[in-house]
Amino acid sequence: MKVSVLKDYPYMDKPTFAKFLTGISNGLYAYVLIFLLPPVTKVNFLEAVEKYNKASSDYISGGKGMKGPLITARNIILGMLDSLHSYLNLLPNLSSEMAQLSGFHENNVITGGITTLEVAHFYRTQRMATGVQKIEYHKVEGANYYGILLIEANLLPEGTSFINGVLILPAGTNPTIIFDVSQQRVKTFTNLKVNTEYNAYAFSGNSNGVSALSVATPITISMN
Repeated sequence: MKVSVLKDYPYMDKPTFAKFLTGISNGLYAYVLIFLLPPVTKVNFLEAVEKYNKASSDYISGGKGMKGPLITARNIILGMLDSLHSYLNLLPNLSSEMAQLSGFHENNVITGGITTLEVAHFYRTQRMATGVQKIEYHKVEGANYYGILLIEANLLPEGTSFINGVLILPAGTNPTIIFDVSQQRVKTFTNLKVNTEYNAYAFSGNSNGVSALSVATPITISMN
């Protein structure tokens, strides 16, 4: 699935533009695991927004004589938004969900093929040796690859999201995760801790996108 973000912000009216800026501030800069190192820092963006809001307020109270500073402040903001817009569209795994999280308005362009994949379903697991476990999932129609995440001793934290193959963990959480993403439905994990329960999650994917994450399957790694 190819997603491109519409460049509609230069044409917004003032109330809509103000809400849009708030959406960027509370969106793109909040999800640091997805939007890593944007070209405009959060500090600079918020500072520019503050100056724009002040210039807008001064224009309302002072009239046409304050129009120049408002135009300057708005042009600075538009330049920053252009940089963020270009950055967002260059992200390799950009999805409509990610575009929504960023605060930008998005337009989806589907590039053919199966775009909605089934969630992979657990089939069976087999102990191969001490600390070595084989895990298999059912075949998903249209999938070119499969991913399995093993979470040691816990479920994924509440509030975790999975967007087009990107795992987003809540702030302050740091579970131990072992993962394998390859073509095979059958994965072999080694060096697992014995007498420890892992929770397995799976997904399927192809060139157009990634399925949702499966429900957890508990797997205990035993000595025998």
